[in-house]
Amino acid sequence: MYCKKCGNLLTSKAKFCNKCGSPLEHEQKTNYTEQQQVNQKNCFVWKDKYSIGIIIAAIIIAIGIGFGIKSQRLSDNQSIDKNEVISEQPEQQQISEQKEQNEQIESDTSNDAILDEQIEKEQTTDNKDFILQDSDSRYIAEWELYGLTEEQCRIARNEIYARHGRMFDDEQLQAYFNQFSWYTPLITPESFSETMLNDYEVANRDLIVLYEQQQGYR
Repeated sequence: MYCKKCGNLLTSKAKFCNKCGSPLEHEQKTNYTEQQQVNQKNCFVWKDKYSIGIIIAAIIIAIGIGFGIKSQRLSDNQSIDKNEVISEQPEQQQISEQKEQNEQIESDTSNDAILDEQIEKEQTTDNKDFILQDSDSRYIAEWELYGLTEEQCRIARNEIYARHGRMFDDEQLQAYFNQFSWYTPLITPESFSETMLNDYEVANRDLIVLYEQQQGYR
C-alpha cells in the first residue's frame, strides 16, 4: 500500500505515513466502504438476474403445464364423445332386443293361457261326456263301478267302442253318442274288429261285464 500524498510504501496495517505523517485510516475505511458497496451491488445484480431466470422458468413451466392439461382435457373429451357414440348404438340395440324379448314373452304367456284354457275346457267337457273318462289309458278299479246304474254301466262299456268311431245298431245308444263332439261314427258294427282295442280297453270292458253280472244287470 502507498501513501496518496507522498507515495511512500507502507505496510497494510499502518495508520499514518511514516514519511509525511498523513493518516491512512479514513482512506482504508473509504476503500472498504466502496468495495462493500460494489460487492452489494454485484450481489443485487446477480440476485435480480437469478430471480428473473427463476420467474421466466416458472412461467415457461406453467405455460407447459397449462398446455398439457388443456391437451389432456381435449383428448379426454374426444374420448368420452367417441365412447358415447360407440356405446349409444349397443344401448339402442339392447333396448330393441329387450323389447322384442318382452313382446315374445307376452305372446308366449298369452298362448300358454289360451292353451291352458282350452285344455281345461276339454278336460271339463270330457269329464261330463264320459262315465269312465280315461278307461282307454289305465286299468279301472272295481270300486270305481260301485253305485253305477244298469244304464250307466251299459254306456261305460260301449263308450270304449265309441272312442274308435264304432257305430251302433241300438238307436238309443247311437243317439246318445251322437250328441258329443268327440264321437265320430266311422265304422259299422260289421266292420269293427276287437283287435282295435288296446289292453286297457279289453281289461276294463271285461271288468264292467263282470260287474254287470254280479249286479244282475245282465
